Amino acid sequence: MATARQLDQSTTSLYEQDFFIQGQRRELVRLIKQSPSLKAFIPEVLNELWQDAREDAEIETGMPIQTFPKSCSWDTDEQILNKTWWPE
Repeated sequence: MATARQLDQSTTSLYEQDFFIQGQRRELVRLIKQSPSLKAFIPEVLNELWQDAREDAEIETGMPIQTFPKSCSWDTDEQILNKTWWPE
């Protein structure tokens, strides 16, 4: 059952989240173009960020951290940095 906090997502809020994600993707692509060697660090950094996001999701939703996947299953090139890809 969804909590009141989970149900309090407006269309504007979702638009803002999409806009933010697109901006972050563009910035990552620029940084990798400037310094291609940074790409090798993506898996390590992604894992650290994923764990932070799990903790944030637990706090924001009130759901146990075990609810959220322990690791990111998305491919860096085909999904994460692809501006047209969105998880289902």
